[in-house]
Amino acid sequence: MRDRIIKAMKEKGIASMAELERQAGVPSGTLRNMGQGHMPSTEKVKKIASTLGISVDYIVNGDGENDVFSNANPMITKKEPKKAFGSAIKEFAAIICSLDDQNMEALVDYARYLLSKQERD
Repeated sequence: MRDRIIKAMKEKGIASMAELERQAGVPSGTLRNMGQGHMPSTEKVKKIASTLGISVDYIVNGDGENDVFSNANPMITKKEPKKAFGSAIKEFAAIICSLDDQNMEALVDYARYLLSKQERD
């Protein structure tokens, strides 16, 4: 996600992440946190998308790509999704963007639990 934002920043002529955060009205460090694997709230993503003149869907899903998850988080390793799961991943990403901060944290905690359970099995 962060890479797509940086690409859009360059196209829009925004020189720094701090400048984008200021223009979008999001807290300082929001983009840095995204690079560390933290998902910002839907409202923050909407503000960033609006400022850049791009869609939330582009930020989350890319241009028809399945690159939904950042590999900046060491807990997450990017794997090629099975073809059958491509649309499910995009749908899941759209759902994630609709969650409030509290439910987003709960979902991340549950996903970490499932990942650790899978690794033990």
